[in-house]
Amino acid sequence: MQGLVDLNVLYYTKKVNHRKNSVTTKISFPTQSYFTVARNKKVDYPYSMNYSNLLLVVTDLKKSLKFYETVLQQKVLYNLGSTITFESGICLIQKDSFSPLLPKRSRINPKPLNAALYFEEEELSQLESTLKRKKIEILNPVEEQPWGQKVIRFLDPDGHLIEVGQPMSALIKELSKEGLSSDEISKKTNLPINLIEIALSKKRK
Repeated sequence: MQGLVDLNVLYYTKKVNHRKNSVTTKISFPTQSYFTVARNKKVDYPYSMNYSNLLLVVTDLKKSLKFYETVLQQKVLYNLGSTITFESGICLIQKDSFSPLLPKRSRINPKPLNAALYFEEEELSQLESTLKRKKIEILNPVEEQPWGQKVIRFLDPDGHLIEVGQPMSALIKELSKEGLSSDEISKKTNLPINLIEIALSKKRK
């Protein structure tokens, strides 16, 4: 299962080259990068910022570790006792270790539902069956979204929202098999026609 950041169906990452004073923007589908667009842009930062990890505070590290390994197929990179880092960059930290680092007036709210970890999987029905068998709280079963993608949402042991969607590249191929033209797929999915044609050209090869 592949973990991604979901930004309105398309996925963008920016890499800033401070020496060359430019920004490179990568536009990719969930499962494959198709092309990179580079543009010159003046950048004047007094510091250099690099994204490292997503840190999730959990109440039971062993229980959460089992969930992320068995349900979301995450592989452990480091296990430091109170903190576990997966190869994907997701980190789990024991609440008892993290809470003392915060101001006394701060508190960690369960089930905030204002952010989600986004993954992709083609076999959503099998995933849903696994969740039901493990009695994991499902917020909504596999449902088709307004843009055509099938998605399921559920909670981890601490109430963090997990969203797993059908890969958009797979959806494009599915709609094409149903007889929709590139223009019709674009209107349904809100994806640019050029990205759709790239995805379909990969299918033909």
